[in-house]
Amino acid sequence: MENELPASTTRTKRAQWTSQQMENAIKMVERGRLSTYAAAARYNIRRRTLRNHLASRSTARKLGRSSVFTTEQQDRLVRIIIRLADVGVPLTSKM
Repeated sequence: MENELPASTTRTKRAQWTSQQMENAIKMVERGRLSTYAAAARYNIRRRTLRNHLASRSTARKLGRSSVFTTEQQDRLVRIIIRLADVGVPLTSKM
């Protein structure tokens, strides 16, 4: 076996485009000036990503899964955990 790098060090960088690039690419495709292939190449966006954003009409970058909790629920949970730790009842993984 040769010296193989672990998978975690060989990951590709994702979402190397800006929302302005996505917006421009979407406009060019919708106006019929560029195909999805040409717009993806010109604005350095993966073609499938461009197609997904064309379908959803979104220009925002969003990586990963969506959150289970809303931001309000997350803030409330954090306050509860901190309050419990302050009174001497830190949470365990089973709790």
